[in-house]
Amino acid sequence: MSTPEQILVRNFEISYRLCAKIGLNALDRNYRPNWRTVYPGTVNVLALVQLLYFLWTERADLMQFLLILPHLMVTALGFHKFILCTVRSSEIFALRCKLTEIQALLMETTSNGPVICRTLNISRLLQKLIFVFYLAAVVLTSLVPIVLWLVIGKKSFMFLFFVPGLDQYSTEGFLVNTILHAIILLAAFCAYTGYECLFLGLIMPVGAYVDAFGNEVQELNSALNLKERNDPAIRARLNRIMKLHQLLNEYEAMLEELYNVLILSVIGLNYLGIISTIVVILKSNDRMAYIFFALMFEMLFRICLMGTIITVKNEQLVGHLYNIEWYQLAPDQARDLRFMLHKAQNPTSVTIGKYALLNLAGYMSVLKSIYSYVMVLVTVLE
Repeated sequence: MSTPEQILVRNFEISYRLCAKIGLNALDRNYRPNWRTVYPGTVNVLALVQLLYFLWTERADLMQFLLILPHLMVTALGFHKFILCTVRSSEIFALRCKLTEIQALLMETTSNGPVICRTLNISRLLQKLIFVFYLAAVVLTSLVPIVLWLVIGKKSFMFLFFVPGLDQYSTEGFLVNTILHAIILLAAFCAYTGYECLFLGLIMPVGAYVDAFGNEVQELNSALNLKERNDPAIRARLNRIMKLHQLLNEYEAMLEELYNVLILSVIGLNYLGIISTIVVILKSNDRMAYIFFALMFEMLFRICLMGTIITVKNEQLVGHLYNIEWYQLAPDQARDLRFMLHKAQNPTSVTIGKYALLNLAGYMSVLKSIYSYVMVLVTVLE
């Protein structure tokens, strides 16, 4: 049976392997951009340049503009992930180290093991689902044009990326552009899947550790209710709870510092992308729009769900502190508990650029706004 330490390592396994293949492995202690990093960076920049050119040339045609916009939004999201992993890799690695520190302290209490393993196993399962989801999107995008060509002889693409100066409808042009799309999709799959699994890997342990924190409180209460009190053991347990509370606060503060502004840009890009994909689906039935919609909708939902997890777990953390039987503590120990409760009154939460809490309520507000703008654009295009 796997230990909690092994499960924590596996929690980052998919992200570690995929990001390492394209030189974006921020989980590596000695990470530096290398020759592999040139691959996703070059693909991203060239794709952005070509899409911006297409937008400029089609700016007079609203429908064509909206057809191109989802490609730009998804590519911009990829560029966002590239910048995060290269420029802020030290912060990502610091978060990974903080998780190890918190778990090492929690594992001093043996009964915390099953509690931690349960949530980390859920995180691992969700990452596998994300892996399959993105792999399916890549396979569909790659194979549909080839199947159409082989079955009915129709040369068409789902991507808008092309080799300049080459007739895309000739056999040679079709094959060359198909190879180009495969190169782009390989980089995109590793970057997107690796980053999304990394995000889950950094958020889900918070749930595991708050649950284990509750177990620590139960152990303290049990020690307080023994007929023969062991004051040194009670003090040791309370000190560990204080240390855990401090480490959890530090970890969430690091998460907020890393993600609050970045999440604002991610939600903004997904917001524009989802609006444009829905309009394109309704008006032109473009095949790629369905895939883009699924990808961006998943990103938006997952980000807001993770924000909700942080908010709920912060509330549970405060509840665990209130569950401590303070009236059985010595006066100096009760003072320590009051200090923790005071700090817990203003918990750190992942926010959308510090403008709003990242939770399901914000998610519903974004969906309502998307619906309103889609209706306006559909009316304009009629």
